[in-house]
Amino acid sequence: MLKLFVFMGFTVAVQGVLQALGYGIKPLILSVMRLAAFVFPVAYLFTLSPDVVNTVWWTFLIAEVLTCAFAVIFLLRAKKQKIAVLENNSEECKSEKTKLIVTISREHGTSGKQIGKLLAERLNIKFYDKELSMLEAKRRGLNNAYAEQIQTEQDDYQLYLSLDINKDSAIAQSEIIKEIARDESFVIVGRCADYILKDDNVVKVFLYAPMEYKIQNIMKMYGDNEQEAKEHILKSNKARSDYYESVTGLKWGEAENFDLCLDCSCGNEKVVETIMKYLEKINK
Repeated sequence: MLKLFVFMGFTVAVQGVLQALGYGIKPLILSVMRLAAFVFPVAYLFTLSPDVVNTVWWTFLIAEVLTCAFAVIFLLRAKKQKIAVLENNSEECKSEKTKLIVTISREHGTSGKQIGKLLAERLNIKFYDKELSMLEAKRRGLNNAYAEQIQTEQDDYQLYLSLDINKDSAIAQSEIIKEIARDESFVIVGRCADYILKDDNVVKVFLYAPMEYKIQNIMKMYGDNEQEAKEHILKSNKARSDYYESVTGLKWGEAENFDLCLDCSCGNEKVVETIMKYLEKINK
């Protein structure tokens, strides 16, 4: 009769597991099987035997074995329907927690691209700006409207400064950034990524600097004279502000929209160190 308790114990344990997973009917079915559905038919069959007195006691063992078989079936189905789903969700949550995305918005002349590249190198993750996201879009075979717009901007410095973008390319841009965000950690500069990825776990950084610092940077990078550099900074920042507000409905550069707002006049290295310290702090 020891075998009887082994099968009965397993069935009772499975009933508890099923109840814990939110099943109500299946544990009840197993109870009915054990106590009635199998017991009475099997007992009746033994009553047809001439040795009924000695064999009828096998009724309970057979009922427990049959019930145990159904318990295994129910448990396997529950694993597929709920336990596996819970495991997958746990893995997804773990992946979301370990994935790191840093978005950088910046004033023209703050060396935002150089800071973004340096930060990505320190973090050992990918870096994206509009040119690199265009290449990624092509690699993935995504909508090329955004890529065509970027190519036009690259062909003309004035268009690059304007940051104009039409509705179709804005939608394509959003799709590209979200697609990349599903797969990997990265640092991305511009393109309203902080807003596009607002539902993801991202760190949003805004870079600013005094006008004189930005003028000197632009003069070095593009060979402008002082007056041209100042005009380009004002024009580009106006375009960025208009573009950001038209896409997001938010005010460009407002501190409350970002996790960090940093003055870049302290130098690229110092800015990257500050961001790294912030990341270490929030990931503790």
